[in-house]
Amino acid sequence: MLIQTEFQGRESLGVYCRSTDDRCLIPPNVSDSILEEAEDALEVPVDTVTVGGTSILGALTAMNSNGILVADIISERERTRLEDAGLAVGELGGVVNAAGNAVLCNDHGAIVDPRCPSDLLDTIEETLDVPVEIGTVGGVRTPAAASLVTNEGALVHPKATEAEIATVEELLDVASMPGTVNHGSPYVGSGVVANSHGALIGTTTTGPELNRLEDALGYLD
Repeated sequence: MLIQTEFQGRESLGVYCRSTDDRCLIPPNVSDSILEEAEDALEVPVDTVTVGGTSILGALTAMNSNGILVADIISERERTRLEDAGLAVGELGGVVNAAGNAVLCNDHGAIVDPRCPSDLLDTIEETLDVPVEIGTVGGVRTPAAASLVTNEGALVHPKATEAEIATVEELLDVASMPGTVNHGSPYVGSGVVANSHGALIGTTTTGPELNRLEDALGYLD
């Protein structure tokens, strides 16, 4: 199911929320309607958590069913809460501390910001338990901001090259399509929170953009 909504008046749902096929993470102090919409669209339990006490949870985390990558500003209490939820936790710092922008991942693989140092690549591979490669999408060094991937499909930046698309499709084991969200934004990963069941997407997203998203992520199959 696709549900168009806003997060505290903002269209960039992917900046604030993160989801897999098992769970959705949302910052606390949100309205009951957002929690209900997330449960309805994504068909998974919703946990309210923070990283570094901030609400930009989606930008600071990358997650698959095996584990979660977080910015190194996470507190010990926040880390313990994630571990108690059954998630392996890996910390990223430096230029890739915004894990939700730097790491495009699903249960099959991960594409990582080319600026990521080798020791953090090891952390990413160990935490997510998938093959990892560095790469860009649409020439953007933060591939997860420029792409949206689930275990069933991917929507990528409209300027993604054939080589970039091939990497997405081969490493993440999904078909992909180029597209935009929120009335023309190419930063589809920042604009949407999605899993294999459905998505939350901004209210300014147009009908053709919604149709493209549904097709790309396999919701029409």
